[in-house]
Amino acid sequence: MALKNGWTPRPFIHNTWAVTSYGRIVGPGRDLLLAVQTDRQPGEGTGITSIEGVARMIGTRLHSLSPITIRPCPTNPTP
Repeated sequence: MALKNGWTPRPFIHNTWAVTSYGRIVGPGRDLLLAVQTDRQPGEGTGITSIEGVARMIGTRLHSLSPITIRPCPTNPTP
């Protein structure tokens, strides 16, 4: 698993915040990338709470899915 969070005040947009989170989840039959971006949040904490809520919803859904097998793209596809 890999995770990168970020946040920045946006004083030029009505004193709001932009909060982001990017992650990678690797497991049996899974290699997923997830990006959640918020903007115009009234505060840093509100943005974090929003992202955590979205992550919980996605995690609940992923937990109920069976892992799948994906075949990689060929390195030299024919036109």
